[in-house]
Formats: sequence, structure tokens, C-alpha cells
Amino acid sequence: MADAAGITAPGTTVGTNRRQRHPASLASLVSMERIKIMKRPMTWITLLILVAATMAIVIIAYISIHASNLTAAQKADRIHNFTLPTGIQRSFEISGFFGAVVLVVLSASIVGSEYSWGTIRMMVGTGVTRSKLLLAKLIALSLATIVFVVVSAAAGSLASLLVTVLGGHTLTLGTVNSTWWGDLGLMLVRSFFARWVWVVVAFAIASIFRSVAAGIAVGIGWTFLEQIGAALLGLIGSIGDTINRYLISTNTAALTARNGFSPQSVDKGTPSSLHAFAVLVVYTAVLLAITFVVFRRRDIASGS
Repeated sequence: MADAAGITAPGTTVGTNRRQRHPASLASLVSMERIKIMKRPMTWITLLILVAATMAIVIIAYISIHASNLTAAQKADRIHNFTLPTGIQRSFEISGFFGAVVLVVLSASIVGSEYSWGTIRMMVGTGVTRSKLLLAKLIALSLATIVFVVVSAAAGSLASLLVTVLGGHTLTLGTVNSTWWGDLGLMLVRSFFARWVWVVVAFAIASIFRSVAAGIAVGIGWTFLEQIGAALLGLIGSIGDTINRYLISTNTAALTARNGFSPQSVDKGTPSSLHAFAVLVVYTAVLLAITFVVFRRRDIASGS
């Protein structure tokens, strides 16, 4: 009778036929964050801008070269950069420039808006560990970065295919063998990592300062400040050159400069791939460590 009245004896559990609720797993949190990213208009708008910009640059560049006053030999040499197979390499280069900007905007908006909308308080209050919650967001953004890199490079390659066919040029992908596929895979990996570093910058700043605007401003502003700084550092001699070797933009450029279907020649003084990778890993590790520490100690609501 006591149970029927809703009162339980000591040592008994309420609702014994109910399943005990456990905190969500990392996989389910990643799935949830992935769905949230897919359902946001911002995701599709930024992807559309990236795809359109990459295709437009390839086509406009090709048309501009044709309409220029260059000699036939000069035109042929420059057109070669935008027709297949070199057009694939150029597609990674062009999409990389625009991709860094749109991914910064997307990352900052995904993280910063959780604070302005108040949804972060609700998520923390569910009992999910804060580290797991933040890690799920980072993994979901990393998956989105892969999609953006692949789709934009494919769009640029499609534009290159169009100008190759419509321009009456020889359609070839070169020698497609294991080396060709290996070079393509390395282009994807390098391009992804170079873009992912800026995703981490925007992710960290937006989370630390709980602001979309801060994430976007710092993420985009950092790149321009480094470019200005690199020019000024070149004026102060060897010390400036040494500092320049440890800037994010210098090392992302050092990685992507090696993209191609054959060994690429790089400028003298360009950091090695190993140096660039190590420096960028340190930047991302430090930013993520600060982000996780700040997020775990922040007073948001009840939750671990």
C-alpha cells in the first residue's frame, strides 16, 4: 500500500521497471553535435560560399588569361595551372585560402552561440562531463572540416574539368597509379590539417571568451596580423626570420606548398614538413589545453 501511494520503504528504488539513465557516450554526443551542425543554415551557407568561390576563381582565372595580351607561349604556360591535372592542385590552393575564413566563421558560431542561446547551460546540467562535451564539439567540427576540404577541392577540380573540355585542351589526369593516389591523399591530409589549425583557434577563442564575435575576429584577424608581422620581421634580420619560422601562417603555408602530383620546389628558408607539423601541433595543443581547463572550471551550472 505504501508503494501504491508513492511512498517507498528505505532501501527500495522508485520506478523499478524504469531503465536507469546513464550519461551519454562520446559517440552519441558527437552524433548529436554533428546533427546540430548539419541543421544550422550557417553550415550550408558557408559551404556554398566556399564551393562557389573556388569554382569561380578557377573559371575567372582561365577566362582572364585567355583575354589577356600575353603571348601564346605565356598564355599556354598560365592556362596549364588551371587545366587538369594541375587544376586539382590549384583547387586545393584556392579552396584553402577561402576555407580558412569560412571554417573560422563556422567554428566560432557553433561554439559561441551555445553561450548566447543558453544551450550550454542545459547540456552541462545533464551530468555529462564537461571534457566529453567539449571533445564531442571538437570532433564534430573536425568532421565538418574534412567535408569542407573534400567538397571544395572537388568543386574546384570540376571547374578545372569544365575549362579543360570547353577550352579544347587535352583531357588527362597524368599517370594515375599508386604514387598519384598517394600524392592526392597527402594533399587532402595537408590541406585538412592546415585548415583544422584555424578551426582550433576559432574554437578555443570562442569558447574561452564565450563569444562568436571574439572567435571570428581573432581567427580571421590572426592570419592578417601574422602576414603583416612576417613582412616587418623580415626587416630586422636573422632574429625576425627565426620568429617568422614559428608563426602559424608560415607553417601552414609550408605544408600546403608541398601539395602536388610531383615533388614541389619550395622557396629557400621554407620550414620542413616535420618542423611545420611540430610547430602547429604545439599551437593546437596549448590552445586546446587552455580551452579545456577554462571550460572545466567555469561556473555555468551544476555538472561535472
